Amino acid sequence: MSEQEQLQQAISSLEEQRVILGDAVVDTTIAALQERLAQFDQATQNYHAVRTAQRKQVSILFANITGINTGTDSLPDTNILNIMNVLWRRLDSAITNQDGTIDKHMGEAVMGLFGAPVAHEDDAERALRAALQMRAALSDFVSERVGTDELTETELAHLRGLQIRIGINTGPVMLGRVGSGEEFTVIGDAVNVASRLEKSAPPGGILIAHDTYMLVHDRFNVEPLGLVNIRGRSEPIQVYLVLGIKPRLFYASGRGVEGVETRMVGRVAELQQLKDMLQQAVEDRVGQILTITGDAGVGKSRLVHEFNNWVRALPYEVPVFKGRTYQQISQLPFGLIRDILATYFEIQDNDPPAIAEEKLVQGMGQFIGQENDDIRMRANVIGQLIGLDLTTKVQSLGQTGEAPQLRAAAYEYLATFFEVIAAHNSAVLLFLEDLHWADEASLDFLRYLADSCSKAPLLIIGVTRPQDSQTGGGYRERPLPGKNIQIDNLSPDESQQLVVEILQKLPEIPADLSDLILQQAEGNPFYVEELIKVLIEDGVIIAGQDQWQLRRNQLTEVRVPPNITSVLQGRLDRLTNMERVTLQRAAVVGRVFWDTAVFQMNAAADEPLDPNQTRTALQALEKREMIFRRQSSGFAGTNAYLFKHAILHQITYESVLLRARPIYHKQVADWLAQQSGERISEYASTIAEHYELAEEKSTAAELYEMAAQRAEDTFNNEMATVYYCRSLALLTEMPHYAIWQLRLQEDLGELLLQQARLVEAAQTYMTMRFTAEEDGDLLLQARAWNGLAEIQEYQADYVSMLESAQQAERVSWLVNAESTWVRAMLHKSTALLHQGDLEMALLATYRALETAQRLDEPELLTLCLRQSCDQHIRIGRYRPVEQYLAQLKGQSALLDRLDNRPALALANRALGEINKRLGRFDKALHWLLAAMKIYRELEDQLAIGQTLNLLGETSRLRGQSGAAVPFYRKALAIVNGLDNQLEIMKVRTNLGAALVDLGSYDAAERSVRLVVQMVENFAKMAGWYDSPRVYIYQALAYLGKGQPELALRFANRAHRKAAMQESETALGFAWYGLACVLAQGGEGIRPLQIDNIAYTASDCFAESLRLYSTVNGGGVASARDQARTLWTWAAHEAAVGNKSQSERLSQHAQELADAQGIQLPEL
Repeated sequence: MSEQEQLQQAISSLEEQRVILGDAVVDTTIAALQERLAQFDQATQNYHAVRTAQRKQVSILFANITGINTGTDSLPDTNILNIMNVLWRRLDSAITNQDGTIDKHMGEAVMGLFGAPVAHEDDAERALRAALQMRAALSDFVSERVGTDELTETELAHLRGLQIRIGINTGPVMLGRVGSGEEFTVIGDAVNVASRLEKSAPPGGILIAHDTYMLVHDRFNVEPLGLVNIRGRSEPIQVYLVLGIKPRLFYASGRGVEGVETRMVGRVAELQQLKDMLQQAVEDRVGQILTITGDAGVGKSRLVHEFNNWVRALPYEVPVFKGRTYQQISQLPFGLIRDILATYFEIQDNDPPAIAEEKLVQGMGQFIGQENDDIRMRANVIGQLIGLDLTTKVQSLGQTGEAPQLRAAAYEYLATFFEVIAAHNSAVLLFLEDLHWADEASLDFLRYLADSCSKAPLLIIGVTRPQDSQTGGGYRERPLPGKNIQIDNLSPDESQQLVVEILQKLPEIPADLSDLILQQAEGNPFYVEELIKVLIEDGVIIAGQDQWQLRRNQLTEVRVPPNITSVLQGRLDRLTNMERVTLQRAAVVGRVFWDTAVFQMNAAADEPLDPNQTRTALQALEKREMIFRRQSSGFAGTNAYLFKHAILHQITYESVLLRARPIYHKQVADWLAQQSGERISEYASTIAEHYELAEEKSTAAELYEMAAQRAEDTFNNEMATVYYCRSLALLTEMPHYAIWQLRLQEDLGELLLQQARLVEAAQTYMTMRFTAEEDGDLLLQARAWNGLAEIQEYQADYVSMLESAQQAERVSWLVNAESTWVRAMLHKSTALLHQGDLEMALLATYRALETAQRLDEPELLTLCLRQSCDQHIRIGRYRPVEQYLAQLKGQSALLDRLDNRPALALANRALGEINKRLGRFDKALHWLLAAMKIYRELEDQLAIGQTLNLLGETSRLRGQSGAAVPFYRKALAIVNGLDNQLEIMKVRTNLGAALVDLGSYDAAERSVRLVVQMVENFAKMAGWYDSPRVYIYQALAYLGKGQPELALRFANRAHRKAAMQESETALGFAWYGLACVLAQGGEGIRPLQIDNIAYTASDCFAESLRLYSTVNGGGVASARDQARTLWTWAAHEAAVGNKSQSERLSQHAQELADAQGIQLPEL
């Protein structure tokens, strides 16, 4: 029987009982049923309006009768046909009775759908109830036939062999016509899985997949069968065997996630209000009625559950009655009242009439008194009213014309029943769940019962959702009189607290994980729990017994849980066709959308809607609180709207047909481009996304590039990277756009370098090289090799750097690209120097300088002169340094005369850097300040930050760390604002060094800790040239904080890194750090074993001094490092009582410091 037929039958039945129930109840209930019938008719019309195709989540049931073939040879064909027709009518009724639809019959099998044409919140539950009814119907059918004399023994044997197998799955499908005919069916992976489950089911068994299980596990008993291989699936799926229906549930004790029971978050004031209400009722002996209102999932039931737990802990007894209304029984008169009594007295739906009657009579007798005829009469009057099938019927009143009094008598008996219980107890609680589905007859009685609250301490607490003014009826926001508590979404802080509660077994909760959950849930606690469950199901979170793990690389987005989909899809299916298509097209625009955009989309549709119709639909959707109008629009002459919830927007968008989406997105993109006008760059990313989804790839790529450039201009490097990547992804399969791709790849490589994403930057330059090779562009090949060499220098991978530089040298020479060749030679020189090939390194630099002097590129010449100075300092040849310094000064003077400000600033900064290396701090300060002045005129923020960092280093290296800190902090503020992670790492390392010198160890540790985290992210950086120095400053910070074990760990790490880099400067500093840790760390960490050799603090100081005496030729460039090592060593010797040794070391240190103008700390 279809739902329409059930409604019509219910209306006829009520008309027949009008004399018994009374006009008020019958008229009110029939009105509600007629509204529901009108709603169903409207939904059916909507279904036919979109019958061409739909996308939605449904539950699919496959059932197959086995054992039929074994009897086909013996039974006459007519007998087979007659028996199976009767059987299939019963089995089909089990599906339609649960508002399912018969999709098709296939031999001995049937396919049923739940959620089409109209979705319900509990479609999966309806599918399981139908399956259980089908199994019972087959059993009853066989039993009935076996008990007759109509069949022979052979025929009975065949009949007893009939079994049913059922498979159920829930998931997204496409509904539409198949082939050239009018057959309308569903297709999709979810259908295939349901079919395979049926074939895998044992005879008499009902198998369900995991998505269905997640929707019904709190209503049905199931047995997990583990992972099962399903044909057509590469991975096995989790399968469950359905055992039966669980007893009635009010609220499961704390839903929890993977065994983690969470406390109720928020709702403190609301819980206190409930407590106060009960205490007042106990004291005054007067009850109240309270309605708790809130959206699905906001925590109404959890609030009642916590209140119930509090009540159970009271020192006095408070009887609690609970009732719940389900959507599938919302048209059953007095269904809620029946559920209250059946729940309390444990009356099961399958109890025989005599058992049901005895449970009701004995239950009432416990409260009212000893069992007698009066109690039995009262129980039977009540039972007949609420539709219990009892052995005794109260019919005499109807025969004497007094039947209208039956309803009044039942109302009175029930009210008296609750009043008597309240009179003998401190109070009585009546909890009513899901009042929005309650039938009007039950609500009529509850309004009658409200009078009892004024006579006794009876508290009636109802839970409902806000009014949903859907066509043809819907939720009732305030179905009962009395007070109301409005439950809203959790605040951001409360939501964060809930996430922390649930994820308490994770060692840490990354911000991107909590943000992902919070942005999707938007304060709805049920959504929070379900989203986390989906992350666990999808393997993003591994839920162990004692500890959970997070797979960060899989943390991108989270799909909508199927139970949330069921709730929201049910709302969508109750919309009119005009409202639904308007909402779907609005969803294509985005969670924020504009009315005029939807006007255009609706007007261009195959079945167009004019602006007035669209406006009416938007008003209806706004009234139903599915969308809200925003105060400001952004575009003149338009109204902007917002979907109430991000998940509602996502579900609505998913319902849009795949083939229609490109058309809609093209319309939205064109509208946005037109509205944006000259300010299109501000909306470029949004427009690009729509063009991409419209499959307009080149247009989308152009706009993504525009969005990337705008993001760079606003110093949002992360988003700029995303947009460059999207642009490149769209152009990948378009070789005719090779030049465009190469430009984007080069820009992306530089951007990734700024973000210290060295691995990705290297991959980008490698891709750029391959693209250039395929396009035959030798110049861009060379530039790609140069970019790769720069990355490898930062990674301290000098072998690979040399190879990349040589490739760049070779290719650029072939096309006579001299400036690119010069850069390649500079990279080659650096790589050779770090590998110890000093003469070849100097030769490469000389050749680069010689060529740069012929070019009209002053910045390139400055780079060559600076590197010439730096390399000669490294090998201790100071006379050529003076010559190159003189050339740099001449370069600066020339650029000043030519008024080439950017090149002049770079030359001045290079002079400052070289003088700093030579220990000429006053001169360094002069040139750096001159560069700073020009950079400020040019408003070059990055160069300003870099120069401030150099000024800080100049102060720190001369022993004035206190003066250095302000420079570093200003530099850090600038590079932070620029989102330049590479410079942030450099500045933070230097700031940490200054803070260590000042004894601010906590601040130093915080400053360096972030750099350590980045350095140790090998997947992101794969090495960092300055990691030994970073580790030593972290070690010294821990040492100052009194944590020598940690200090030793980082000092050892620094030593290993320095040894791998084969850098004498880095090794000298690593030995210095180890010496400091051993000197101050206590006996617990001494002696230090390295390569099976024991080292004391003095040994380490000696090794550090030895190395510093060789680097930079032992000249002035290493004097500061030598002086620092000697001075600290002297302090250690003094501490252990070696006074003469301490005096000798300190005297040497002071001589070096005085020669350089360096301030040493007090011993």
